[in-house]
Amino acid sequence: MGSFNCVITISDANADNSPQTASVTYTVTAALPAAPSNAAASISSCSQINVSWQDNSNNEDGFKIERKTDATSWTQIATVGANITSYPDSGLAENTKYYYRVRADNANGDSGYSNETNGTTPACPIVDIKGRKDASQSFSDGPITIDLGKDIELQWSSTGVDTCTASGGWSGSKPTSGSETISNLTKSSIYGITCSGVSGSSFDSLNVNISFKPWWREIIPW
Repeated sequence: MGSFNCVITISDANADNSPQTASVTYTVTAALPAAPSNAAASISSCSQINVSWQDNSNNEDGFKIERKTDATSWTQIATVGANITSYPDSGLAENTKYYYRVRADNANGDSGYSNETNGTTPACPIVDIKGRKDASQSFSDGPITIDLGKDIELQWSSTGVDTCTASGGWSGSKPTSGSETISNLTKSSIYGITCSGVSGSSFDSLNVNISFKPWWREIIPW
């Protein structure tokens, strides 16, 4: 590719005139890559959208990915190499609609754009666990200290999740919201709960400490 100089000589075998020559310069330019197509956006989590497209060229150096929201204009957010047809866009805000488009490029310039595609990040999952010693008290985030052998009442709630699993001082599958009393505690524990949904997982925990009182009584001399 580039510019070339060509000398053309014209002569007549039956003529006595000297051959005529002319110099011609011509330039050969490489073609731009074909535009990608079938751009698509798939939700990975509340903070990530995976963008994919179809590669329609065989002479690209790479691809440029652009993004915008309803409130912003198009901005190039990433480049990937030749023959790569996907990009994970992470660090996004929850509950936000993002638009994407892609184009190929090489040393001669950029292709046209792909179709526009979009995806909306869901709300991130949230779980919250609290506890209290007895019904006379309010639930708190802890840590909570109780006497040896006493009970602790746990209460939890969540949003944007489908399942919850307990860990630490308790275990097993739990509903996405509820309460449970752990009786006759003999050691300090951390009561953890992990709740998961299509947009990811959330974890929270409550520290419960056991207070050991001396079993002996003070002897007072007469």
